[in-house]
Amino acid sequence: DLFRASPESFPLSSLDMSGDIRETWQLTLLLPNQEAQKKRLRVPSSLDALYSSLQVEPGHVLLTNHPRHDMMFAVESVEQISDGSTLQVHVPKKRVFISAPNVKNKAVVWYAGATASQIERSIAKAAGLG
Repeated sequence: DLFRASPESFPLSSLDMSGDIRETWQLTLLLPNQEAQKKRLRVPSSLDALYSSLQVEPGHVLLTNHPRHDMMFAVESVEQISDGSTLQVHVPKKRVFISAPNVKNKAVVWYAGATASQIERSIAKAAGLG
């Protein structure tokens, strides 16, 4: 029947057992150094709600594929994504430049969330002290 909708007709929603439409998205989340994760969540009302639902930390940036170009761009509003979107979490790096007797202006890089002892070990190693 041409006028009857099937569940496949609702790409942005899913039907529950009672036939009611639940507004959910299934997203693929790409985290640094981890396997891709499939996440099902209610359609978020704001970017803050999206970050919270995906448990993405403040300071990290969500990227998604550009619809017309072969490139990623920052998600600035929930209208830029939809059911089936792939989101990549970009974790900004922090860095300092160190100098030691045998080292001149060497960059030491770490990711947000690194502990003080991890950063100290990286600096000591770069300076040739550890």
